[in-house]
Amino acid sequence: LSIKADRLREAGDYDRLEELYNETLPSLRAKNTRTILEPYTSELLYTELRDRKDGYKTGWSNLDKYSTIPTEAITIIARRPSHGKTNVMLNMLYNLIKQYPEESFYMFSYEETRASLALKLITLIAGVEIDQYHNSSKIEEYFKTGRLDAKYAKGLSETEAKDRLDKARAEYDELINSGRLWIIDEPLQVSDLTTTID
Repeated sequence: LSIKADRLREAGDYDRLEELYNETLPSLRAKNTRTILEPYTSELLYTELRDRKDGYKTGWSNLDKYSTIPTEAITIIARRPSHGKTNVMLNMLYNLIKQYPEESFYMFSYEETRASLALKLITLIAGVEIDQYHNSSKIEEYFKTGRLDAKYAKGLSETEAKDRLDKARAEYDELINSGRLWIIDEPLQVSDLTTTID
């Protein structure tokens, strides 16, 4: 197996190398599972419970009363299209960033581009509504041209709206440059995603 893999690698045939890897990995894992079983004592249970990390708080006190985000599990937020799942996720992401300043957070998107997500996140940080129906496009136009039509802004002058957006952009840049926030829109395969997360 190793000789065959070396030959494929030397020949630069990475597609066949990946096929070989995918074909043989399950059987290699199966062979590796031959371990000595031991009883699961209360002492082992206590050790695992003691070392288990607490779940993350969402930042919404009403939800945190009932549940947290598990640290070693996949959490799925599902709903019909165009019902605000991305906005919920971005709000939760920003809440987590604020609550856990020593940690980094990654958002992988297989649907929206990172430009769209970054714009929504900056808008969320700023807390600015320029236009009830076209808010994102108005804010995108501001970042492109420096002009902002804030006549529909709720309780803000044009200067105040621009100031909030500029501060939000600076905060976003600080989070990105410090490595605390990563937004990835690459369509990664499951194996690549796992490697990236590890």
